Amino acid sequence: MSELVAFREDRLGFRITLKERTVLGRSPDCDLILFDRSASRNHAEISKIDDNFFIVDLNSTNGTLVNDQPITIQTKLNSFDCVKIGQEIFIFDPYLDVVTGIAPAALILNAVNESHQNLVSEPAIEASAAITQEQAAAAAAFSSALCRTPADEIDKTIVNFLTERLGATSISILWPGVTGRQMISYLSYPEDKRLLLSHVPFKRVTEIGQSLIWPRVVTELDFNAGNRHVGQLEQNCLLTPVYGAEPGQIGLLYMENNATPFEVDDLRLASLAAQIFSPFLVNALVKRELDKEKILIDTAGAD
Repeated sequence: MSELVAFREDRLGFRITLKERTVLGRSPDCDLILFDRSASRNHAEISKIDDNFFIVDLNSTNGTLVNDQPITIQTKLNSFDCVKIGQEIFIFDPYLDVVTGIAPAALILNAVNESHQNLVSEPAIEASAAITQEQAAAAAAFSSALCRTPADEIDKTIVNFLTERLGATSISILWPGVTGRQMISYLSYPEDKRLLLSHVPFKRVTEIGQSLIWPRVVTELDFNAGNRHVGQLEQNCLLTPVYGAEPGQIGLLYMENNATPFEVDDLRLASLAAQIFSPFLVNALVKRELDKEKILIDTAGAD
């Protein structure tokens, strides 16, 4: 299956599966409708020939770029090729999953070279039960603080605990959606921090339920001239499951500490903390949805 994935910020993660013939343009009759005014009504066409895909410009006004080069003839598309039409940017078959939601999108990267050296792994349930007496007291205080926190300030309380107790300098929470295979990007700290994560640790947490101290962090992702560049840093990060309300719903808590490497005790406390705050996230999300409905009702009443 070959896909085009939108890589422009306001459409990040939108994808279309390519058919035998896929037409891109502003016309409502196009298979992929573009909203950029610089695009022509029928701008470009991608066709499947044997097992390959080829793109051709349909005599558009402003042209079609592949890897920043204008195309004048039918051009073969290869993995990681960048197709640009006006300000619309699409990556061809990029081995990329995008989790969108309240926080900045999380990018889950497939086919990344991984090193398991120095990996620390424990089943999350066992890890959360192995905390020290001092950590148990801290967890109890955390739970008590959450009970006193209004729903719209839950995020702040969680971030405060994880930064103060575990030294986290970067935090992301991916929350399980309606089914176990769907997620939303719920929280990012700092607020503009985007999670870049390779698929292997993501899968071990969300499908197997392991808590991990992973030996490397992904620092950057870009596509240039048909190549994908993934920047990685030899610094560990901590990941642990976050369980939803329904069986099989598993999200993810991800943390980095730029000053001090995470240790096993950190893994165990984080595993318990994720279990403690998960029901409070449910309540916070419910409140947000109710607030949205109230705004819609109030707006309709004002008309």
